[in-house]
Amino acid sequence: TSGFVRLVNKTTPTSLIGSPEIFFNNEWATVCADTVTLDDMQVICRQLGYTFASSTSQNISENDLPKYNMSCYGHEKSVDECPYQLNSDINGCSTAGLQITCTGNPKSGDIRLQSQSNEDYRGFLQVYYNGTWGTVCGAKSTHQLARHACIWMGYLNYTSYSYQRSTNMMGPVIINNASCDGNPSNFMECNSAGWYNIPSQYQDHGHDLYITCEIPPAEGSIKMVNKVQHSNNITSGGVLIAHDGVWGGFCYDGFNDETGRILCRHFGHENYVPESCCYSSPFEPNKIWVTKSQCSSQANLLSQCNLTYGIDTSLCSGNVRLTCIDNDPCFSNPCAGQAGGRAICVTRGNGNYWSCECPKGYSGYNCLFYSKITRIRIRRGFSYNQGSIEIYNGTRWGSTCYSSWKYTAAQVACRQLGFADTQLSWPPHRYTYGENITITVGNISCNGNEANLNQCSQSNALLQDFNECMPTLNDQAGVLCVGKNGKEIFCQHKAWKLYKLLRISLTSHFIDKPLDASLQNAVTLPPK
Repeated sequence: TSGFVRLVNKTTPTSLIGSPEIFFNNEWATVCADTVTLDDMQVICRQLGYTFASSTSQNISENDLPKYNMSCYGHEKSVDECPYQLNSDINGCSTAGLQITCTGNPKSGDIRLQSQSNEDYRGFLQVYYNGTWGTVCGAKSTHQLARHACIWMGYLNYTSYSYQRSTNMMGPVIINNASCDGNPSNFMECNSAGWYNIPSQYQDHGHDLYITCEIPPAEGSIKMVNKVQHSNNITSGGVLIAHDGVWGGFCYDGFNDETGRILCRHFGHENYVPESCCYSSPFEPNKIWVTKSQCSSQANLLSQCNLTYGIDTSLCSGNVRLTCIDNDPCFSNPCAGQAGGRAICVTRGNGNYWSCECPKGYSGYNCLFYSKITRIRIRRGFSYNQGSIEIYNGTRWGSTCYSSWKYTAAQVACRQLGFADTQLSWPPHRYTYGENITITVGNISCNGNEANLNQCSQSNALLQDFNECMPTLNDQAGVLCVGKNGKEIFCQHKAWKLYKLLRISLTSHFIDKPLDASLQNAVTLPPK
């Protein structure tokens, strides 16, 4: 049977010292002595009916059996529950055979979890002392004791603990007031009130320590933590993925919208709401695992995506806060015909409205420009060529105050993005609808003939004048950019009355030609 284990070359018929052999892939094999760990040996001995693997050495004899690298966590009941891989590197494993020692009897200080269930990762904590198993009824720092106990038994950590009533079948109450400060390697290195020194009120098993340990998650498992229900159709929380037995998050800077869509649908939601940075919690892992996640529009599972683990995590703004939506107004894809098919629909305002925008990282005519190269972008409009204007100041995106935003500045911004001109410079509430957007530049003053906004005079004086520039009232500048054949379909003073016309009519047919004819065949710039 695959995974069957035996000890060979024993020194005596009853000896617990020998070389382990495992039946893998229809043949007997052994374990690489150079990569074996105590956790691997613990599982081998447990499968053979012994309690512990207490020592290891290399046998001087050689054999020609295939050698496997094992990756047990230590809590498995048999080796076929452990990840393993054939060692194909002839220089990666010595020719000496492995020899281990299994002990069948526990020693003082050994611990285990016991309960009526078959789940060996949780139960009442028992300690072995002087031939007897007994329970623990108190600790100076219970969370420290629970953590150390789970780690000693091969688990990652504890997930919960409590004090409950057990029975005399658990043995006597044997220890009280345990203290496991620092990094003790076993229970015998912890302090306590002394063996069997138990207050009378605790001797009836009414206050025994019950621990649940954390099982190492399966590779690629994902979970949402600290979920918040913002409305009837919006849910957000941190999203974590398991890699090498450890939970970690997704880097916000390397996260694409298709990854968000796949994750939200995995958790039972309809779609993903972009720009969900960032998540942190003192109670959950804040490690960043996936520094770049690239999923195609055809992918339906995270396993179909290209994930990059653990590279340049210092460049990440933080872990992605995943925001998901149900009854999504973008579900019908109202932006499909814009920007040569490149525009995407983005849900905003807690799911109350939508906007058509360029994909994350792009902006400008037909979404052909990489945003951090042009250093400006258009957001939150009902067509990709109109909305709030945002400026990148080298560290973050933000808007400029509308009170100082003139038609000449809007002209420059549109030309910088590859459009021929602007029709309007718009007040902010057409696009923000209650969203508070950071303002990074207080005032931009242009003549109208500049090549880009960097050639215009800029000042941050208005950032201190809340009467003229109030982020809480969404005082951000906006634009409506057009191509050479764009027609002026309304005047600025009547724009508020034409809100419904804006939402329905402003589509890509108003942007028929770019400023530079060569841009009609421009190659999309890759994000960096």
